[in-house]
This record gives sequence, structure tokens and C-alpha cells, in this order.
Amino acid sequence: MTSRNKYLLRRICHLLHHEQHAFIFKYSRGEEGWCDKEFICINIKGYETPICTLIHECLHYLYDWSEKEVVKKEKAIYHQLTIKQIKYLYKLMVSLM
Repeated sequence: MTSRNKYLLRRICHLLHHEQHAFIFKYSRGEEGWCDKEFICINIKGYETPICTLIHECLHYLYDWSEKEVVKKEKAIYHQLTIKQIKYLYKLMVSLM
């Protein structure tokens, strides 16, 4: 994983582990997720991994990037994750539910 992507992943993990704001997890049709400065909403769909959506929405929350830039960084981070990192992200996500 590149040093920039490691940094972004650390920021995401810090956001999930330490910040005091509301995460909303739901199961519904439509958008995969959204965020504003108060809430991060992750839509859990049975056929997709919620980790991609979690990374995507956390990047939106942390940075004022365009959708194209967020998607690019999300894919770069996700494809470089180890199994251990994926398990840790799931663990953090479950602790928020």
C-alpha cells in the first residue's frame, strides 16, 4: 500500500474509532451511502461489500473532494487492503452498530 493510502486508511480508522458523530447503518434500496458533517449513512446491501461504501463515505466526510477523486481513492485503498485490515474495518464497523 502506498504511503498516501496508508495515511488515508489511518484517518478513516481514526474517524471510526475515536470521533464522536453518528453513523447510520440501514438496509434499503437506492443510494449506497451519504454523509454530511453530522451523519455518515451506510446502506448495507446483500450483494455488495459495505467496506467500499464505508471508505467512500468516510473520504467524503474527511475531505472536500470531487466524486471522481473520492471514487479513485476509494478503489485504490480497497484494492490494497490486506485481509487483516479488512477484518479490522469490519470490527470497527460492527462496534458502531
